[in-house]
Amino acid sequence: MRRIELHRRLAERLRETSSHLWPTAAQRKQVADRVTQGYRADKRKRRWLLQEQADLYVGDPVYIVHRALTMAFRDPVKERAEAVRDALDFVERDVVEHTAS
Repeated sequence: MRRIELHRRLAERLRETSSHLWPTAAQRKQVADRVTQGYRADKRKRRWLLQEQADLYVGDPVYIVHRALTMAFRDPVKERAEAVRDALDFVERDVVEHTAS
């Protein structure tokens, strides 16, 4: 999947499922930009994971969406990180299902 296609599908999925977290199209575009820059495809199609870590400067938790050595997103709000993780899993699963058909 090309980055532009990932960006479009990710922004669309966030609009469908998480518009309360990012109410404007510009905010969802910004998130999709961040995620697509950190995105790396995985031939084994492992699921995206959510990990809580302490912020090195403040000590408050930060939530990281990652897979293997690839970090795609980090945010101090768990619900937003979960939304990105779920959207990435959905988009990749959707691409695999359409490719197999």
